[in-house]
Amino acid sequence: MGVLSRLVRLVGPSLVLLLAAAGLAIPAAIALTPPQETTVAGQYVGVGAVTPTGGWLGDLGDLVDDWPWTWPGAVADGSRGPARIEQIGNTTVDLERVQVRGPLRPQLELGPLVRTRAAEQLLDPAERPAARDRAVRSVTSAFRTWYLWATALVIVMTVGLVALVIGGRIVAVLARARRHHAHLTVAQVWQRHSRRLGAAAAVTLVGTPAIWLGVGAMARHDASAGIADVRSLRDLVGAAPVTLEAAGPSVTGYTGAVIGDSRASRIGGPPLPEPGPGDAACRRSTDSLAAQLTQLSPPDRVLNLACPGATIARGLLHEQTVGGHAVPAQVSRLLATRDLRFVVVMIGPNDLAWTDFLRYCYGVPECDDRFTEAQFDYRLARFDRDYGDLLAALAALPGKPQVVVVTSYDVFAPDADCADTQVEGHPGLDPDSIALLAERNAELNEVLTAGATAYDFSVATPHLATLCQPGDPEVGRDLQGLDDPYPFHPTGVGMVRLAATVLAAIDPPERPPR
Repeated sequence: MGVLSRLVRLVGPSLVLLLAAAGLAIPAAIALTPPQETTVAGQYVGVGAVTPTGGWLGDLGDLVDDWPWTWPGAVADGSRGPARIEQIGNTTVDLERVQVRGPLRPQLELGPLVRTRAAEQLLDPAERPAARDRAVRSVTSAFRTWYLWATALVIVMTVGLVALVIGGRIVAVLARARRHHAHLTVAQVWQRHSRRLGAAAAVTLVGTPAIWLGVGAMARHDASAGIADVRSLRDLVGAAPVTLEAAGPSVTGYTGAVIGDSRASRIGGPPLPEPGPGDAACRRSTDSLAAQLTQLSPPDRVLNLACPGATIARGLLHEQTVGGHAVPAQVSRLLATRDLRFVVVMIGPNDLAWTDFLRYCYGVPECDDRFTEAQFDYRLARFDRDYGDLLAALAALPGKPQVVVVTSYDVFAPDADCADTQVEGHPGLDPDSIALLAERNAELNEVLTAGATAYDFSVATPHLATLCQPGDPEVGRDLQGLDDPYPFHPTGVGMVRLAATVLAAIDPPERPPR
């Protein structure tokens, strides 16, 4: 019993100091070590760890219980928590499939998403493997640097805590001696208590870094196991599917449908003779894209669901309010339409608020400043995200109709110079601003095409006669000019050309066997 008592007196303080040091130094180092900045595919990424919350003591206790008998295996569940992705100023996503034991849970901080050549390489099948490897190396290197800085903090704080505890113990002994009128020096106190204090200091100075190494190894093991089977961002962060239901009565008798914005509805065209409430609110015309496809491909009948002002978020996937009338989500109307063979999608400029950039370029001598470039990149990245939701919804349509995505046409040729490039009292468009607008339109089309290709959808690329080109004197121009009611939208002739391009991308119906 005496031996056990002496063992407890010798070992007890060492264990208490070890747990106190590990319980304070490790979470503090995680919280105080700043994220390490790196660049991945042209995007800012901060690599660090989630700040431990009030539950870190339980995490540490589970870690001590598990280690080393079950570490680095994943047999014991322990106290787990998810790694995290945080987009600055936007949203935080816990990676539920990447469950990490202990207090060290990796976190990536993303800046505003920007489309760059390096980012596009991740979408190119030929360049994707090398780009992915570079991204992994960048993040791994940044996390290694972060971990080394955190290790230095753990060591510094452990040494400081040990010094504070030993110093406090010596001061306490000296104070007690004075109360009993004894005269002791620091050297005498150290000599009397050196074995116990030295043992506690040694255990703590060795044990705390050892626990930290175990924390790091366990985090590495669990994070690697969590992402081992990840093949896409959706796999990693989980899906947040848009839940859509059929809207309105069941519709039959159509083989195709058109969804989209004012270009597809052919705003400004002849109105329908007997429009329904949705047709009137959306000013759908008799020469819309759907109507032209119906005329060009009898006996097909094509339903027009397009509406001016529609975006993916307000119009296609969710209800749109037009002139006080609530227009059901266009994809919800698709779900109510039976036996569709194809669906045509014409979307994009409204999502980017394209008219903002047009007005700006008309109104200033130079519109290629970095502020508007950043605005365009941000809006395009947001569109890219919404577009992914749209494509997923279209891929889940009953009957799996063919989906044809229509790209955005250019309005001006590079050397355009006519009344449609000029606005009285403003600089108007010059070759540089026209080239900039064409470049941004091409970036939009890259997103449209890449998304369609990823889902094995078809792509139609219309080539309409641009403004400032002399139109056919008999049939007129393909696009409306500045003096027309709806500038830059297709005319009736332009819609025929556009419909012909779309029709060429639609697979012919399968012939029944004889």
